[in-house]
Amino acid sequence: MENLDQEIDTIYLKYCILYEQAYDQNGDWIPHIREQIITCEQSLQALYEKKFGVSYNDNLAGWLAFWVSLGRKHCK
Repeated sequence: MENLDQEIDTIYLKYCILYEQAYDQNGDWIPHIREQIITCEQSLQALYEKKFGVSYNDNLAGWLAFWVSLGRKHCK
């Protein structure tokens, strides 16, 4: 389970870094960065399902709590 948590943390941190770089000076999405962000989100969804044994769509409250906990852990 520890490796799974490390993988989640790594992907979440990558997501945060990409998100900070995702917009140009006009406030528009930079397409290739947006694609990488979507990939991170999909990876986190799959890891959530693997860790908790439930689809994030079937447990949106749990998914949101998971997402908030990552933010609290990494964005201090």
